[in-house]
Amino acid sequence: MVADGDRLWLADGYSYTIWRYDGGGKSAPVRFARSVPPRMLTPREFAKLDSSWVKLERAGMPGPGGKRIRLEFDAERKFMRKQPLPHFQYLGLSVDGLHRLWVVGRSNDSTFLDVFADATFLGRHMIACHRSGYAGVVRGHWLALACDDEVDDGGGVEIRLYRIVENGR
Repeated sequence: MVADGDRLWLADGYSYTIWRYDGGGKSAPVRFARSVPPRMLTPREFAKLDSSWVKLERAGMPGPGGKRIRLEFDAERKFMRKQPLPHFQYLGLSVDGLHRLWVVGRSNDSTFLDVFADATFLGRHMIACHRSGYAGVVRGHWLALACDDEVDDGGGVEIRLYRIVENGR
């Protein structure tokens, strides 16, 4: 959800459907959507998730009398391989300095930026930035992303700032 002046946008990241409300809700909402296939875990995302399950399976958990109980995550593995994920998260909508809607989401192991003027899709920009968190925001004429640090495998992030320019200016 994001607001700009008297406009409010609500969205469903799973179906990639957006509703725009104008003028304090006095008119009917405008519904628009992108036709995109469901987003599934990438091999990289699954490997990261699976490594945490493997650690828990090896360690077990304390049970009655101090004995370790073996954990098993096979059902979770099966579920997550089939479970669609949202294309964008709760905070994935932003409005730029020209009042255009930006949708910041994930596609494969990269970040997509879809731009809309009113309900018209203007285009998609792809950025080589794998984000495991929610961080991605547009404010004015700037985009900020928190990308996973490719060098540091310990969960660090790299903050990247991009200036939004018009017509190559």
